[in-house]
Amino acid sequence: MIREIDGLLSSVDSVNQQVLNGRRERAIQSIEAKIAQLKSELDSIRADSDTRNAILTPFQAAKGVIEHEESIQRIAFQEGEHAEDLFQNALDAIENKRPKPADGKSAVARKTRTVCPATLNTKTFLETPEDVDEFLDKLRVEMEEALKDNARIRIQ
Repeated sequence: MIREIDGLLSSVDSVNQQVLNGRRERAIQSIEAKIAQLKSELDSIRADSDTRNAILTPFQAAKGVIEHEESIQRIAFQEGEHAEDLFQNALDAIENKRPKPADGKSAVARKTRTVCPATLNTKTFLETPEDVDEFLDKLRVEMEEALKDNARIRIQ
């Protein structure tokens, strides 16, 4: 019986490592996608190297943490909440660095509003055309309000 335990523990450890590695890969891909989006935004404002480093370094650090993390929960945090906060702060910083118009008027930095469609739904399932219409109406209102506030919309 005790001999069987070693084999079972080995099997559990092997499966856990596979799950951990898969989660780690997805998290790194997610962070890299955010870095690519930010690089595009930085290119659009012709950001200098100091600005690029200030904005991208926290993402590289998060990626480094993920690469060495052994907890699926901590990997999920780095990819999820932490990366989203970093991303929103980076977008705000980029928007604030956007050059002013040449006509001398001061440009107001456009904020980014994140819309999470899943939070707009009050039902577990959409089962009828009316359910779909209700959900889409809520989504439309949320997005139109963001546009009225001169915000860019990011779907999450």
